[in-house]
Amino acid sequence: MNRVFKTPYAYWLAAIFFAYLILLVYLSEFYVTIQYIPRYLNTLNWAEFGVSILLSLTIAGLIALNAVYGFIRWQERRVAKEGALACAGGIGGFAAGVCPACVTSVFPFIFSTFGVSFSWASLPLRGFEIQFITLAILSGSLYLLRRE
Repeated sequence: MNRVFKTPYAYWLAAIFFAYLILLVYLSEFYVTIQYIPRYLNTLNWAEFGVSILLSLTIAGLIALNAVYGFIRWQERRVAKEGALACAGGIGGFAAGVCPACVTSVFPFIFSTFGVSFSWASLPLRGFEIQFITLAILSGSLYLLRRE
């Protein structure tokens, strides 16, 4: 696991981390949301917003770790079955977006085509469930990769 943070792989780790964050901001249209934060400073729940951003950064870090460590393990044994979990975690991270309550996501769009109005904010934990499940999947994938 320490090899992930050494010279050639550390660059890949940082590149995947930032590429995932850029893609996440673009796909969840968070750049639109960020424009309205100054206007709604008084109504914004800063605790939920902060937790959401912290979870998004954690998910980005776990995706980068899974990708680089999965590549290292693949080089060693040429088999990486655990990569499917990392892919599922990445898709879950993109589905939740940066802020699950304010994201325009793929799944609400799909449900709307069938006439069902849906938003992650309608879930009991306001969409944090998706981020927690994603964290669990990515942590499980990293655990399976570390196992010999």
